[in-house]
Order: sequence, then structure tokens, then C-alpha cells
Amino acid sequence: MSLRHRIGISTLTLRHTPLRQAIDMIHQEGFQVFELVPHLYGGPERLRQNRQLRDWLSGFDMVTVH
Repeated sequence: MSLRHRIGISTLTLRHTPLRQAIDMIHQEGFQVFELVPHLYGGPERLRQNRQLRDWLSGFDMVTVH
């Protein structure tokens, strides 16, 4: 995997941005890696309840969770 497909943006840089909007912004800028920080969005339990999250993240080559 090339370096450009390993460099991403963390949701820490988009604090106070709704999750769906953050995902769309990062993807539209051409980044292929998304770093999700669950506590910014209510924690892991709340994110597990979002049945659309997997679809929203499907456009990325890699998603990390911190």
C-alpha cells in the first residue's frame, strides 16, 4: 500500500463537526485513511448503535479507531 493510502486525518482535527460531515469532508479531500476517535461521538457504545457507520466508512482504504 502506497504512503498516500496510509496517511489519514483524525476526527480530533475536526472536533465539534458531526460525524457524517467529518467523514464526507475527509473523503472529499482525497484522504484514503480515516482515524475515528469514538469518545468525540458519544463513545464506542453509541457508535455501535449507528447501523449506517460501516457504509459511511466504506469509501476509505483503511479505518483506525483510537
